[in-house]
Amino acid sequence: MTTIERERNSQRKLVLLVVLLIVAYGTAKYQHVTTALQAYEGQALLQDTTGAAK
Repeated sequence: MTTIERERNSQRKLVLLVVLLIVAYGTAKYQHVTTALQAYEGQALLQDTTGAAK
């Protein structure tokens, strides 16, 4: 195997690893947001929250 082929293989593996990490992060974030929304679904707010996110 030549150096160029090794570099291509290494680069391909690195790109695959980055893509898999991004997908794993997105999946974890989706599950986190879904769980949070389910936890707060139907709960009434006791006071006005206008501007609370600023």
